[in-house]
Amino acid sequence: MANDEMKQIWKVPEPTLRRLPWYLAFLKLMKGRGEAFVSSTQIAKEINVDPSQVAKDLSFVNISGKTRVGYEISTLVDVLEDFLGFTAQHKAFLFGVGSLGAALLQDSGLKQYGLEIVGGFDVRRELAGTEINGIPVYHMDDFPAKQKEYGATIGVITVPVDKAQEVTELIIAGGIKALWNFTPFRIRVPEDIVVQDSCEVPDTFHPRFSRSRKTYEYRILNRRFRMPTRRLDTYFYHYPLDVEKMQEAADYLVGEHDFKSFCAVNAQSKTSVRTIYACTVTKEADIITIRVTGNGFLYNMVRIIAGTLIKVGAGEFAPQEMQTILDACDRSVAGPTAPAHGLTMIGLEYE
Repeated sequence: MANDEMKQIWKVPEPTLRRLPWYLAFLKLMKGRGEAFVSSTQIAKEINVDPSQVAKDLSFVNISGKTRVGYEISTLVDVLEDFLGFTAQHKAFLFGVGSLGAALLQDSGLKQYGLEIVGGFDVRRELAGTEINGIPVYHMDDFPAKQKEYGATIGVITVPVDKAQEVTELIIAGGIKALWNFTPFRIRVPEDIVVQDSCEVPDTFHPRFSRSRKTYEYRILNRRFRMPTRRLDTYFYHYPLDVEKMQEAADYLVGEHDFKSFCAVNAQSKTSVRTIYACTVTKEADIITIRVTGNGFLYNMVRIIAGTLIKVGAGEFAPQEMQTILDACDRSVAGPTAPAHGLTMIGLEYE
């Protein structure tokens, strides 16, 4: 996997990674029924999550839906399968060839999700040397040697509950770090924190002042009536907003500019020059999302950008006035500071 792809994946929140396979399973069902397009609202209803959450999750895989049409199902299936690694095969060992374990060995459908079980292990010697669905079964004592031979990266645990922890420790000692636990026992692994990426940094590194790329989202609930369940993470604005005009205005912000007009008065920054790499405005259902990526942000900068774009969407500012606001370097000419509860930091990458 390329470094750029790895950087993309480690920035994805773990809850999102857990939901993406759910979306994929539902999309495959729709594709099987002959459906061509799907909206985030349809996915949300089936999975029982908020439509804006679906749109946010899918934004991490670099795909966006079409207004009033939604997502093309075939394309979305392909993108998700590639992103989740289902198009590549990962070798796995299964531990515990009882009723459940044997059933999983019989299930050839796991291959479509990138999981190829290449061997099963059990403590019963009478099972050693047999095959299930063409997959060889070995005694547990043979695991170290077979791991050297196959180099499996995933361990599937289907042993009795009283053996789950013991087998887990054996698997980890053998070099397998990814576990799929089918037992009702909550296994303990060496650390309770998963390190997704790490590197050595110089003594001069500072988490706040070192060069980085940050991404923020500001979410607006744009509908006639409030939605109580979204009161904490969206800003409610009941007048219709023109998303296309908001995007047109947002394009003026991309690049290196003096963002003094978008900085709170009396801020302590040495310079108000910043670089914006991307600024997008999208809408899914009733949620408008403003996403901004830059090398740094001034105090309240994203909230002021959001407040100004809302003015554009409402028709109070023309999109081209964004250039005039930038050139003015005057806080009073920009829009208001949008409320804090619509803002979320979603990404941080050190350069």
